[in-house]
Amino acid sequence: MKHPRASIQVALLLLAPAILAVLPLPPGTSEVVAGTSASQTPADRIELDGNAMTILLGGQAVVANATISFDFHTQAKPTPRSFSSTSTVGTFTNQSIVDARGSGTRYSIRYDGADARLHVTVTVYPGSHAAMLNATIEPLTSITFDSRLHLLSLDDSGLLPAVPRAGIRLSYFESDNIWGSYKAVDFSTTVWWARTPILVDGPSTGLLFGALTSEKWELEATHLSGRFTIENVIIGGYTSGAGVNVSSEQLWMQPGSTFSDLFLTYADEARAANQPVRARVVENFFSTASGACDWYSHYGNINEASVLEEIDVLSKLPATTRNFYIMDDGWGSDQICLYVNWSSWDPAKFPGGITACVAKAHAAGLKFVVWNRIGFAPTWVQQNHPDWVSASFSEPLKDSLFNLTKPEVQSYIAAVFDAWKAQGIDGLKVDFISYVAGSTWNAAAWSAGKTRTTYINLFLDILDREAARCNLTILLCGTPYGYPSLAKFPNLVASRVTGDSASQGTFLDWQVPTALMRSFWWARAFNHTPDPDAYDTRDSRSVLVTAATGGAVYYGNEYRNVKAGKALFTRDLRWDAPAVPDNVAYRGDLLACRGTWHGSPTAIMVNLGSTTEAWYIGGLPASCSVLDVVEMCTSGGVGGSYAISSAPGTFDMFIFFTGEAPFGALSCAVIAGIKIALVAGSIALLGIAGFLLVKKIHPSGFRIKAENNRGVLEHARSKGAWHG
Repeated sequence: MKHPRASIQVALLLLAPAILAVLPLPPGTSEVVAGTSASQTPADRIELDGNAMTILLGGQAVVANATISFDFHTQAKPTPRSFSSTSTVGTFTNQSIVDARGSGTRYSIRYDGADARLHVTVTVYPGSHAAMLNATIEPLTSITFDSRLHLLSLDDSGLLPAVPRAGIRLSYFESDNIWGSYKAVDFSTTVWWARTPILVDGPSTGLLFGALTSEKWELEATHLSGRFTIENVIIGGYTSGAGVNVSSEQLWMQPGSTFSDLFLTYADEARAANQPVRARVVENFFSTASGACDWYSHYGNINEASVLEEIDVLSKLPATTRNFYIMDDGWGSDQICLYVNWSSWDPAKFPGGITACVAKAHAAGLKFVVWNRIGFAPTWVQQNHPDWVSASFSEPLKDSLFNLTKPEVQSYIAAVFDAWKAQGIDGLKVDFISYVAGSTWNAAAWSAGKTRTTYINLFLDILDREAARCNLTILLCGTPYGYPSLAKFPNLVASRVTGDSASQGTFLDWQVPTALMRSFWWARAFNHTPDPDAYDTRDSRSVLVTAATGGAVYYGNEYRNVKAGKALFTRDLRWDAPAVPDNVAYRGDLLACRGTWHGSPTAIMVNLGSTTEAWYIGGLPASCSVLDVVEMCTSGGVGGSYAISSAPGTFDMFIFFTGEAPFGALSCAVIAGIKIALVAGSIALLGIAGFLLVKKIHPSGFRIKAENNRGVLEHARSKGAWHG
């Protein structure tokens, strides 16, 4: 429902892409803005007090009394003990530096112990009020780790110490896989593990922590018993010999008053720290296309006839609504991943191979994509080359893993890629990426130099190399979260970013912000097309989330019955290049994103909370019209700004345009008259002029967990100043 501008509002500016959506600070509030120059270098500095470290950025302490520590033992002294920065002798020096980020000061701290030295480097950049931290452990004798490296550990009162505790919240990506969610929780909440970027935010200032590298270790955060810790994941039993240094990953930290500024700056830093290992040569047809995947229509029970039939149905949709077809699991032997060889097809299901399927897809203008999990050894390899197998899970025949370090295994994978290319395949959906590291989650492998992180990076490098060599477009599935090194592999162009949707495509409440935030991050940091798993186009939320993220659209089990109007509608709800919104803001149960659609300012807002929220959209052309995408109707006479209210559990998408209405939509007045004429009832979809009008209906049980019931783009009633 539209209304005049209210006193309690959320602002979303829709000007040029370079201008981010912000809220005005209340009078008397100081502003810390990423990217402004500090007037005095000492405003950005490091202080030591009893070897506990305080980091000041922009003139305020953002981290106070932090320590660095790890637990270890030696062969001579097998009892575990702690190496802590506060219990050793520290030497402190600093020097001015200039690098790609600009001028700064590098602080070097050395802590001397009997069995090891710890070297800590913190570089502060006054121009951006940011800091980068990393550490190196120098063993003086062979040491065995009994805990992770606590790179930054402090009492939670030391995080933004000037900000009242009641106003602080933690926002983070939960766990390392696509089944985790994006959360915003009260500061009193226990957090067992969180992947970066992690945001500690108060009423007017936020502090972002994020890993810049993932060369050898994973970086995560915990908040337990009043203690906040950023740590490198090093498993107990990992051993490093004398003189064999152990270096941490690089940690970026930056305060600011704008959610998106911090998010985007960190994405730029992560990308800059992980330069591509080779040029991108493949076509990313996922970023410009919609497609069908047969998993939800067959669950692996596929054969040549079923694939040909589905391609035939898909080919009858308008050409602009479909560009690829994914043949999912089940082509090898059965739907439980039991495959004889990755370059051969089950003769009972595909007696002539897939030649006819590929030819039919290409004749219909479709790219043909094949599912696989090539990090696992098929039965032919297990029987003929058991030395290629690294380890097995509970079902060895199905779940044996390749030893990817062997040249013979890499040659086998290259031969399979050659076979796929020779058969006309255009792309691959490579599944279970993180599972290939299952065999390396042990201290012996890590001590031999094969940590989980190095192993996954090796797998990604192999895939990127073969994709570039054979010009095969790859969609990754099951990619572990929190790996900025993914930016190094430019030919892996798309990634699945959420788990299977409920009810075969209906987005659960937590999946909406998770899909939005992960997709935004994946696209910005890695230049990847996100796949938010919007299988079922009956759920309008999944359609809008896919539009909001620029994600790969699947029709899934719906594509057989999808109407041309809805398919075109889904395909055309795409941002202009780079096909992702230029701004996203999130505050627990409210989120918004802004971008450009066919040259027109566009905004999407989602209210997963329990109260009605007011928004205004500013920076609009002096005279324009608005298309309410959810209602699929237009209103004219919009000038400068536009005010709306969002009821609990609703979503809205608005396109501001001049000239002819997009989608051939009718005016809201006409639509209102049509609706009045309809028989009252549960009519949800009405076809007019070849397009679909979407009535606002929402699934029952539309609730989320209590810890997510917070605000989003800050509104004056609750938080006041934090920008969206």
